[in-house]
Amino acid sequence: MPGTKPVLSVLSAIKSYFTASLHPTSEARVTIVALLVEERDCELLVDVCHRHRWDVRFAGTCADASDAANRLKAPLVFCDRDLPGTDWRDLVHVLAAPPHNACVVLVSRVTDAYLWDEVVHKGGYDLLSKPLQEVDVVRVVKLGWSYWNTTRGRRENAG
Repeated sequence: MPGTKPVLSVLSAIKSYFTASLHPTSEARVTIVALLVEERDCELLVDVCHRHRWDVRFAGTCADASDAANRLKAPLVFCDRDLPGTDWRDLVHVLAAPPHNACVVLVSRVTDAYLWDEVVHKGGYDLLSKPLQEVDVVRVVKLGWSYWNTTRGRRENAG
C-alpha cells in the first residue's frame, strides 16, 4: 500500500524511543548520587553500577548530595536513613522537589509499611533495606529510571 512505509517508520521510531526510555539497558548512562553511611553498601553500589555501566557519585554531606543531584541532573539519589546530624525527611523532601526532581531511595535497616508510607509522603520514590542486595538495587534503579524518564524528567526538560 502506498504511503504505509513512512507511517511504519515513524511508529517504529516511537516504539524504539519508548522502549529505550522505559527499559534502560546496560548502555543507558543512568547517574546515581549516593549519600550512604556503611562501606559495604557503598561497595555493593559501586559493583552493581560498574556491571551495568551506570554512573555513581558519592556525596559526603546533604549539601554535597543536593549540589551533585542538581549539577548532574541525577534521576536517582540513594539516601541513608542513619545520616549523622541530619533528618532524612528534609533531604528526601528537598531532592524530590524541583529543581532536582530526583527519585529518592531511602536505605534503612528498618523497612516497614509505616516507613515506606512516610518516604512516599515526603516525595521519595522507594525504600531499600540494609545491607543492600544487588537484585533490589537493580530493580529500583531500572524502575526509578523509567519513572523519572517518563514523568519527572520529561516535565523538567519541557520547562
